[in-house]
Amino acid sequence: MDRHNCQFARDPFLRGPTTGQKEPSGKVKQLIVLHIGSSDGFVPKGLLSFESKKNTLDYHDEMNGDTFYDWFIKILPSLKNNANSLKKYKPLHEEYIIDEVAKEHDKIVLRLPPYHCELNPIELAWSWIKNYVRMNNTTFKLQDVQELLKKTVDNVTSEMWMNFISHVIKEEDKFWKIDFLSDDVLDAEPETTETSGHLLTITGDTTSDSDDENI
Repeated sequence: MDRHNCQFARDPFLRGPTTGQKEPSGKVKQLIVLHIGSSDGFVPKGLLSFESKKNTLDYHDEMNGDTFYDWFIKILPSLKNNANSLKKYKPLHEEYIIDEVAKEHDKIVLRLPPYHCELNPIELAWSWIKNYVRMNNTTFKLQDVQELLKKTVDNVTSEMWMNFISHVIKEEDKFWKIDFLSDDVLDAEPETTETSGHLLTITGDTTSDSDDENI
């Protein structure tokens, strides 16, 4: 699910040329879209798309825990055994319900770290899909866009998904390397405090509008 801009190094390639149909001015309707995929491609019958009634940047009131739960229950039988499901966010009251339901179907829910959409391969799939829909949308009618969305999703092949996943693995490896380097630097620092901890030096303006006594 995606209704925000996530920048990737490959974005210019995925977006393609900026020419094409221009969106009409004024208020436009929006779609909320949810899907699931793997190296085999998008899961058949996993696409959920519906019109946003509020048309705001915050879709959480409409794509909420109840909506996700109903979709998740329906899609679980279509997933392979021991499959891992990536979830970008979670309402607190759904945390254990989703986990337990997944376990009952031999599935495991893995959650990505917040604000790291570059670690989710479906973001690359959405980027490609949104670009294709934007370039081929000629009527700007919601029903037509929804049909175009379905056809575009069907055109995302397993080979494309493999490339998306490969790219994400490379990004993940970069984080691991940075993490190891950070550990090496910290381990190499001399012990400078009585508690044998690391000394953090803060320079520059450290003032804030908050009352220090309340921190």
